[in-house]
Amino acid sequence: MDNKAYLDQIAVKGKNVEKKPILTPGLLKIIGLGLLVIVTLLALVVVVSNANKRDYASYESLYLRTTKLADKKSPIHTYTEKLKSSELRSWSSLLSASLDQLNAGLASQLKNEGADVTNISAEVKTSENALFSSYESAIEDAYLSGMLDRTYAYETSYQISLIISAEEAVISQSTDGTLKGTLEKSIEDLEILEEKFLDYSNKH
Repeated sequence: MDNKAYLDQIAVKGKNVEKKPILTPGLLKIIGLGLLVIVTLLALVVVVSNANKRDYASYESLYLRTTKLADKKSPIHTYTEKLKSSELRSWSSLLSASLDQLNAGLASQLKNEGADVTNISAEVKTSENALFSSYESAIEDAYLSGMLDRTYAYETSYQISLIISAEEAVISQSTDGTLKGTLEKSIEDLEILEEKFLDYSNKH
């Protein structure tokens, strides 16, 4: 056999040799299981992280809403004596007392939950200031136009509903039993007053 024939024979044999794949079915299975475990662990981390994450904007909103409404310069203090209805004046006094009771220690309780109410976000401040300014303007305009009682009742009922909404949002996230109890009791009291104010505005 000459050299050329010998080399051709070797080339043919080389082509007939079966090349084994680098990634065997067994190895692919192991890699797949490994990726599945990694994805599962990452998913668990995300779920746990979201479960522990709190939206402190609701905590901040609650604090601002209650303190603004309870402030001595708010309409429930500056306009209560100008109301013609003795019922509205009485309910305003009860609302003021309820807010004072709620605000007692609220800042420290919220801080214990991780919310820094001394450093409220600009977004929450802007939103809450706009809501409260609208309330003040509506009451002032109603007073100047001689329609104070009905407008006061309606606008105040809306402010109460905003506080209740913020309280419910905090309750849904809080892990503090004492804070939850305080807010639940507050909601019971405020819902009664909200209904009274709203009912008055609807009938007058």
